[in-house]
Amino acid sequence: MLDEYIRRTGLGINIMAAHKEGEEDVPVFNDKNKVYLGLSVHGKKRMDLAKKNDPNADHLDREDFPLLWKASLAGAQGIVDYLSGDRPLAAYRFYFSSSSEERAGKLRQTANLDQVLPEWLGWTINQLGESPLTAAVLGKNLALVKKLFAKSPRLMASALHERYLLTCLMPPQLLTR
Repeated sequence: MLDEYIRRTGLGINIMAAHKEGEEDVPVFNDKNKVYLGLSVHGKKRMDLAKKNDPNADHLDREDFPLLWKASLAGAQGIVDYLSGDRPLAAYRFYFSSSSEERAGKLRQTANLDQVLPEWLGWTINQLGESPLTAAVLGKNLALVKKLFAKSPRLMASALHERYLLTCLMPPQLLTR
């Protein structure tokens, strides 16, 4: 069912956020409405930093959890099996070859889709040390934890190591909360 859903809609990954990381649209403004573009970080203007303290700005920069993490939290072993194979790549390729939506165009422009798709689906560790393993542990599903180690042992081992390092470096007063 998930395969057909991806083939028809292309949903399941946040392709717009993934493409905004590397490329920024320059806002159009006139002399009456000057827009402050934010701080300059490494030579680039950071509009997101300017909007952070603006009460009228839309604060839609919350991080959506990847599909694999949601499946791990819910204990959906079949979806984890599906996402670990090559069928999602085929489904997204079918979607962007048969659709003319903006999402399909962004997917079509991605040259190395086979390399970045697993990361977009959630086979990754974020800056806080969270991973699909963390989601499976929070979901209290030991069978899924074992399955994740079977599917991607290197990633799961590095997730444990990353989590351990973060715990060791964290101040003790934060660990008691």
